[in-house]
Amino acid sequence: MKLNTGLIALAAVDVVSFAGTQVADAATWHKGIPKSVKGYWKAHTGGKKIKSGYYYNNYVYTSFSGTTISTMLKAVTHQNGKNFPQFDSGSPFFYHVKYHYLGNHVYKFKGTYALGGGTGTMTVKVSKHKLLMNDNHQKTLLTKISHATYKKELYPLFK
Repeated sequence: MKLNTGLIALAAVDVVSFAGTQVADAATWHKGIPKSVKGYWKAHTGGKKIKSGYYYNNYVYTSFSGTTISTMLKAVTHQNGKNFPQFDSGSPFFYHVKYHYLGNHVYKFKGTYALGGGTGTMTVKVSKHKLLMNDNHQKTLLTKISHATYKKELYPLFK
């Protein structure tokens, strides 16, 4: 009888320890934006000298916050020492964002497109101050900027 009681107790401990273990699901989608990606990012996406004293530069500003990824485009035309900024697409790029960590500082985002509806995905590789964004096979390298810099460079929109 003592032997049976010991076996039952051992079996109960085995069942409890087995039931208490959980396997992590590698395909888990998390709501929102991971901490390492949150914030404001800027990229210089091109520039061209058209003629003497006249050239332009293009910039992309991206904001990752909450469950939204927003993109702002800024084109600055320089003519005879004067700057003429133009802005476009101040609306969110993705709504209801979820992310999945792929490893090696790479995240996959999915969300609803702000314009036109539908869902889409993009991948992001992040390091301390750089972010490589790959959206529909178009890669953009962005640099981390502060909120103050973001507002300063887009100041005409925040007046």
